[in-house]
Amino acid sequence: MLSHIPVAKTLLFLLAMAAWTIGAHVVFANGEPSRLATFYAGAPIAVTAAWLLRHARWRTAWFVLVTALLLAVVMIVPVDRTDASLVYQLQYLAMQGALAVLFGRTLLAGREPLVTRFARIVRGELQPAIERYTRSVTLAWTLFFVAMGLIAVVLYAAAPREAWSAFVNLFTIPCVLGMFIAEYAVRRIRFPALKHSSILAGARAFQRAFTSREPPP
Repeated sequence: MLSHIPVAKTLLFLLAMAAWTIGAHVVFANGEPSRLATFYAGAPIAVTAAWLLRHARWRTAWFVLVTALLLAVVMIVPVDRTDASLVYQLQYLAMQGALAVLFGRTLLAGREPLVTRFARIVRGELQPAIERYTRSVTLAWTLFFVAMGLIAVVLYAAAPREAWSAFVNLFTIPCVLGMFIAEYAVRRIRFPALKHSSILAGARAFQRAFTSREPPP
């Protein structure tokens, strides 16, 4: 029974993410200011702060303080004087920008491309052709996150709020999954004789890369 616990946690996490994104779309699609919109705009900041404090001393007290500050902002800040959708948009752009930098900086001279590092964790020693390919994939992911941010900017500035909200809330995760599937398909075509690792193995490599004691790439 214990072996099913990680699967159950994963399913609960996916369900929570689905509920969050659908709720955020409903809240921001109409563009009307509300305390719920303020909550959706402030919650990611609070969650990020709590995650950064997860190893801090008195972390429970810090978590309580972060939660209290979020609730205070939601209840005190006048909803008609703030643009919660703009705050939400800036957070989305910050996330896409951070991911683009995370991948892109590893393409600089003297660094190991991030996807190359993932592949090395899964496979060990890599052939030169695989190293070149994983470098190209790192570049593709960098451009992908830049494109996601640019699309969000264009939609926020020129499209109805429903279109912008649908993109940032409902279409982002499918787009990321589409990138994974497209890369997997290209890899199988490019290297038909290679024993291909699954997307799950790649996710585990990502976790190992950032939880190991080795310096970041």
